[in-house]
Amino acid sequence: MEMKNIAEKENRIVESLCQVDFSELEVPLVTVYEQSLDFPDAFVALVWDGKGPKPTNIMIKRSSVREIREDIAAAGFATVFPRAEDDDPHIVETWM
Repeated sequence: MEMKNIAEKENRIVESLCQVDFSELEVPLVTVYEQSLDFPDAFVALVWDGKGPKPTNIMIKRSSVREIREDIAAAGFATVFPRAEDDDPHIVETWM
Protein backbone atom coordinates (compact mmCIF):
# COMPACT_ATOMS: atom_id res chain seq x y z
CA MET A 1 0.00 0.00 0.00
CA GLU A 2 2.06 2.85 -1.27
CA MET A 3 1.38 6.43 -0.21
CA LYS A 4 2.25 7.76 -3.66
CA ASN A 5 -1.02 6.26 -4.97
CA ILE A 6 -2.93 9.22 -3.51
CA ALA A 7 -0.73 11.95 -4.95
CA GLU A 8 -3.20 12.60 -7.77
CA LYS A 9 -6.20 12.91 -5.45
CA GLU A 10 -7.04 15.93 -3.35
CA ASN A 11 -6.29 14.95 0.23
CA ARG A 12 -9.08 15.39 2.75
CA ILE A 13 -7.46 15.75 6.15
CA VAL A 14 -10.07 15.28 8.88
CA GLU A 15 -9.74 16.19 12.54
CA SER A 16 -10.46 12.62 13.66
CA LEU A 17 -11.30 9.29 12.07
CA CYS A 18 -14.23 9.20 14.51
CA GLN A 19 -15.88 11.72 12.15
CA VAL A 20 -15.67 9.39 9.15
CA ASP A 21 -18.58 7.25 7.94
CA PHE A 22 -17.02 3.93 6.91
CA SER A 23 -20.36 2.30 6.01
CA GLU A 24 -19.75 2.38 2.25
CA LEU A 25 -16.39 0.63 2.54
CA GLU A 26 -16.72 -3.14 2.51
CA VAL A 27 -13.33 -3.63 4.19
CA PRO A 28 -12.14 -0.36 5.78
CA LEU A 29 -8.43 -0.25 6.54
CA VAL A 30 -6.18 2.49 7.90
CA THR A 31 -2.50 2.56 6.97
CA VAL A 32 -0.07 4.60 9.07
CA TYR A 33 2.85 6.31 7.33
CA GLU A 34 5.93 7.98 8.81
CA GLN A 35 7.65 10.77 6.89
CA SER A 36 5.96 9.96 3.60
CA LEU A 37 6.93 11.79 0.44
CA ASP A 38 3.76 13.89 0.63
CA PHE A 39 4.06 14.61 4.38
CA PRO A 40 7.75 14.42 5.40
CA ASP A 41 7.20 16.28 8.68
CA ALA A 42 4.39 14.16 10.14
CA PHE A 43 2.70 10.85 10.68
CA VAL A 44 -0.41 10.32 8.58
CA ALA A 45 -3.08 7.65 8.59
CA LEU A 46 -4.76 7.03 5.25
CA VAL A 47 -8.11 5.27 4.92
CA TRP A 48 -8.15 2.48 2.35
CA ASP A 49 -10.95 0.46 0.84
CA GLY A 50 -9.53 -3.00 1.49
CA LYS A 51 -11.57 -4.51 -1.30
CA GLY A 52 -9.31 -3.84 -4.20
CA PRO A 53 -7.35 -2.52 -2.30
CA LYS A 54 -7.57 1.14 -3.21
CA PRO A 55 -6.82 4.31 -1.26
CA THR A 56 -9.41 6.91 -0.41
CA ASN A 57 -8.47 10.56 0.01
CA ILE A 58 -9.39 10.63 3.72
CA MET A 59 -6.62 10.92 6.29
CA ILE A 60 -5.52 12.30 9.62
CA LYS A 61 -2.19 13.97 10.32
CA ARG A 62 -0.37 13.98 13.68
CA SER A 63 3.05 14.72 15.12
CA SER A 64 3.50 11.28 16.73
CA VAL A 65 2.59 7.68 16.03
CA ARG A 66 1.06 7.48 19.53
CA GLU A 67 -1.47 10.19 18.62
CA ILE A 68 -2.28 8.43 15.35
CA ARG A 69 -2.82 5.10 17.14
CA GLU A 70 -5.08 6.66 19.77
CA ASP A 71 -7.32 8.17 17.09
CA ILE A 72 -7.47 4.97 15.04
CA ALA A 73 -8.42 2.92 18.11
CA ALA A 74 -11.05 5.50 19.13
CA ALA A 75 -12.60 5.10 15.66
CA GLY A 76 -13.14 1.40 16.31
CA PHE A 77 -10.18 -0.24 14.61
CA ALA A 78 -8.75 -2.97 16.83
CA THR A 79 -6.47 -5.24 14.79
CA VAL A 80 -3.04 -4.00 13.75
CA PHE A 81 -0.67 -5.55 11.23
CA PRO A 82 3.01 -4.50 11.15
CA ARG A 83 4.59 -3.37 7.90
CA ALA A 84 5.27 -6.28 5.58
CA GLU A 85 8.79 -6.69 4.24
CA ASP A 86 7.72 -5.73 0.70
CA ASP A 87 5.61 -2.69 1.75
CA ASP A 88 6.60 0.90 1.12
CA PRO A 89 9.34 1.73 3.69
CA HIS A 90 7.29 4.70 4.97
CA ILE A 91 4.53 2.38 6.18
CA VAL A 92 4.48 1.77 9.93
CA GLU A 93 1.42 -0.48 10.19
CA THR A 94 -2.10 -1.14 8.93
CA TRP A 95 -5.25 -1.34 11.06
CA MET A 96 -8.43 -3.28 10.40
